Amino acid sequence: MKISNKIRYSCEEHVDIALDEFLDELETFPYLTYVNNCQNSKVVHEKNIKCSYCNSNAVYSLDIKP
Repeated sequence: MKISNKIRYSCEEHVDIALDEFLDELETFPYLTYVNNCQNSKVVHEKNIKCSYCNSNAVYSLDIKP
């Protein structure tokens, strides 16, 4: 199994789809965090993070690592 370190972002509407796809592709549960609370400095300094499924602002970050 290849583990991707790709972070996915999701709005409120698409969080279920994001979780399902994450589980299907990586066969593990993601760490689900609020975008505004992420420890990753890239995420904290980046503005207007968009949902991976639409053009809305992202609310959640899904990642393989905390």
